[in-house]
Parts: sequence; structure tokens; C-alpha cells
Amino acid sequence: MPSTYAAIYRILHELKMVAPDFSPTRMLDYGAGPGTAAWAVQEVWPGQQRDVLAVEPAEAMMGLGENLTHARRETAVAAGHSPPLVRWMYKLPGFQGFI
Repeated sequence: MPSTYAAIYRILHELKMVAPDFSPTRMLDYGAGPGTAAWAVQEVWPGQQRDVLAVEPAEAMMGLGENLTHARRETAVAAGHSPPLVRWMYKLPGFQGFI
């Protein structure tokens, strides 16, 4: 996980340097694991509310991600920051009727 975080953080930091006016408000993390990408986004663009849809098919990993998200939310709120709104799903919802 640390190497995944480092890679994601580096890419997002480079994006911020190239496009300083860009600040994502929504994010889809497919194969979210424990929510590593959501943490990196929050570090690169701190203090902004985000809507994150984290999709993780492995129940154990999704459970870990939910627990870490809850703990991180409590820590952020106690520090006066706006934590991301992370919604966890084990699969993407169907798109029947949209096509």
C-alpha cells in the first residue's frame, strides 16, 4: 500500500502543478483497496469536500477500507477539516435503461 499511495500521490501532485486551477470534486476509485487513492487526493487538495465512490469487490478489503475511512473522518473532523464523503460498493450499479 505505501508504494501505491506514493505513485498515486506523485501523479496527482504533478497534475496539480500542470493544472493549478483544477481541483476534483468527485472521484471514482475502481479496485479501491483500502481507499488509498482517496487519501492521496485529500493530501494533494486538502480541506475540500469530495464525493468518492470506492468500488472494491473483495469483502475483507472493503471492510478494512470502510473502517479506515471512518477513523480518518473522525480525525479530520476533530482537526477542523472537511473529510471526503466516501461511499463503498462491492460492484458498480447497473446501467440498464441508459443505453
